[in-house]
Formats: sequence, structure tokens, C-alpha cells
Amino acid sequence: MRNFTRISLVTACLLFGVLTGCVEASHFNDGSLSQLLNGANCSGISTVSTANYCAYAGQLRRANLFGAGTSSDPYEICSPYQLNSLATDASYMNAYFKQTADLDMSCIASNHVPVGSSSVPFTGTYDGNSKTIRNWKYVSSASDDVGVFAYVRAANIHDLTIESATVTGKDYVGIAFGRAEASHLLQIATAGTVTGVNYVGGVAGRAELGAVNQSRSSAKVVGTSDVGGVVGNGDTPIVISSYFTGSVTASGTRAGGVIGNANYGYVINSYSTGAVTSTAAQVGGVVGVTSGLVRNAYSTGAISGTTSVGGLVGSLASGGSITNSFAVSAVTGSGGSSTSVGVLAGTYGGSITNSYYWSGAACDADGATGGTQACNTISTGSQAAASSFYSTTTQPLAVWDFQNETAVGLIDEWASASLDYPTAWYVSPSNTGIPFFDGNGTTSDPYLVSSVATYNLISSNPRWMSKSF
Repeated sequence: MRNFTRISLVTACLLFGVLTGCVEASHFNDGSLSQLLNGANCSGISTVSTANYCAYAGQLRRANLFGAGTSSDPYEICSPYQLNSLATDASYMNAYFKQTADLDMSCIASNHVPVGSSSVPFTGTYDGNSKTIRNWKYVSSASDDVGVFAYVRAANIHDLTIESATVTGKDYVGIAFGRAEASHLLQIATAGTVTGVNYVGGVAGRAELGAVNQSRSSAKVVGTSDVGGVVGNGDTPIVISSYFTGSVTASGTRAGGVIGNANYGYVINSYSTGAVTSTAAQVGGVVGVTSGLVRNAYSTGAISGTTSVGGLVGSLASGGSITNSFAVSAVTGSGGSSTSVGVLAGTYGGSITNSYYWSGAACDADGATGGTQACNTISTGSQAAASSFYSTTTQPLAVWDFQNETAVGLIDEWASASLDYPTAWYVSPSNTGIPFFDGNGTTSDPYLVSSVATYNLISSNPRWMSKSF
């Protein structure tokens, strides 16, 4: 038996009628032989027509998790039923997964099952493999920790797109993540509608200590407090090269285009073009309230709230800073004054350096009155034309690191459209960057690291994280 091929092993099982234990353990962990003989497998799902997709995908459940769940041989996810069935199984929460097909969750009519929980968080690795999850749905206004991944801790989740999602919960609600602790979330894209009460975000409801990198959302985000286009609430998070193009609507405090409440977090090389609206205070185009750092960021969407309303930050608390950033947002307060509504920050106890606004942008500190109440203009200066912020030679863009220039740096964090505002480097069709190494970055011809300077470049450029050195 040891010398039999997999096919002959199956044949032997058929001949002798032994139906238990005949499925190879490393590829069919708890499956039945009948599913194997029906021919259902991940490689075949891409050839199934749209009309037959749900029927075929229904044969691929947790029983058909190809792989061993290790870093070198991850479990393959190619069916919505696989994702839905493994979601609450504690034995899978620290494994390695790779999504090998787009998943249409509408095959499953009921609420879908979030992965992980507060008692058993997901601590493994999920490689979205540049695939998409569509039509993920969970609607329960009394539930906490809601998202495709409800609760993750020290997890690594990357290269995943979630489209047409409908997500409703109470607290800690996000399209991709309800709560993420000390996790690395890389290249996550979301679209759809997410609704909750507290800690509501287009990507994550709450992100604590970890990093949200190269992620984006075009979602409609609705909540009460701590509501953000990318992250609702962050406890010392690091948000890098991320952006928001949807809309944020809040009925309470702390709402922002990127993060509602960033606490002592960092928002770097990130932006929002979406509208942010609240009927309460601490509302900002990028961050609602923060004691941390906002650097190389901008906002273009309309911003409105009561007091502590700003084009970039609603409330910049003591110790916080805005650096190398700009806003062209229309800003409106209702019941405010020039001391609580501003073109860059509504209220501020921190520092603002090398940061500018468009002088033509509307700003009304008390939109509830008939006239126009002057806003504060605390900033380094203003630009007469919004198009000034298209130019890589105009401040603050002159100190941003753009592709195809080396004077500022070699990381190439931004792409310039020349006739529009800057975009994250990966939005540009030409996003390969400039490899300042000898070699091609492959296993057969790796990049050669010959100095401390080139060594330090590796960690600074996300495009090189998959290369060989």
C-alpha cells in the first residue's frame, strides 16, 4: 500500500468497499470519499459556469480543504461553503490559508459566519491571493465583533478584496475586521455598506497596536461614535499608504475619513476623498481626534459637524502633530466658532508644520446661522489654487517621495497624476518602483545587499517584501 499512487489508493478503497480512512489526510481532513469521487476540487471551480457555480461550490466544504494548513502548504479556500464552515472551528484559527478563487457568498442565503471570536481569535495567516469575496452578509444590530474576520490577534492577512458587502452590528464592526489586535493587515480593499454603533470602519472597526498598510475602502460607513472610512477606532495603530473614497455618516463624536479616533496612532501617506458628516463633535477629513501623528496626508471631501471640526483633524490633542499635509475640503460647523472649526484642525493642542490649505475652499464655523462665521486658519500657509496641490514641486508635496524621483527618497510612496491630486503608489499603473539593487529580485538572481544603506531600503518599500535578496 505504501507504493500505491493516490489514484490506486482510491481504486483499492472502491474495490474493497473501505470507505473510512481512505481519503488522504493531508488533503481531505475530515471528508467523505463520495465528495472526492464526484470530482469536486479547487482547480475545477474556475471552469464552472455562473449558473452552476453554487451547486458545484456546495460540494466544496470544510471537508475539502486541500493542503496541510502550514506556511509551505496552506489550506486552499475556493468555495463560500469552505469559508463559512471553518469560521468558528477553533482547530483552524492558527493555520495558514490561501484563497485560490473568487468567492460569491450569495450562494448562502443566511447570515455568513465571521472568522474568529473574542474567545478564540484568528491568529493565523490568510493570503487573499488577490482574489475577491463578494456579497458577504451579516445583519444583526445586537452583535459585537462583526466582519469577515470578527476578531484577529497577531494575525497576518493580506491581498484580499471584499466587494458588495452588507455588514450590520453593534460595536466593533468592519467589513473586513471587527477587531484586529497586533496584526498586520496588508492590501485589504473593501466596498459595500457597514453599519454599527461604536467602533465602525470601512476596513476595521478597531485596530490595536498593529499596522494597516496599503488598504482602502469605498464603503458607505454609518455609526454613532468612533466611525472611520478605514478604521473606526485605533489604539496606537499605524495606518500607512491607505485611503478612503466612500462616505462616513455619524450621529456621535469622533468621525474621520481615515480613522475616527486614532488615539496615539500614526496616519502616514494616507488620504480621504470621501464626505464625512456628523451631528456631533470631533470630525475630521482624515482623523476625528488624535494625540498622534498625521504626516503626508490630505483630504478633499466635504466635512461637517458641530464643534471641533477640521479639514484634516477635528481635534488635535496635546502631543499630536500634523506635518507635510494639506486640505482642500469644504468645512462646516454648526454652533461653532473660529476657535473650534478650522481649515486644517478644529481644535488643536499639538503642532502643525509644513501644512497648507486651499484658500478658495469654503469654511463656515457656524453653518446653523444665516451668515458665514470665520474659521481658524492655523496652518503654515495657503495655496491660491487647488491645482497647486497637483504639483510635486509645491509645498507640502515638495517633500513627499514620488515615483521616478530620487531627491526626496527611494521608497516611492506616491504617484502623481500631474492633473489631479497624488495617489498611493499602488494606484498608479506603473507601480514597480525603482530597485536600487543589483540583481532581479528572483530566487535565481536575487537583489544583492552590499551596504547598510541598501539593507535599510528593504524594509521601507512594500513592493520588495516578496522579493529575494
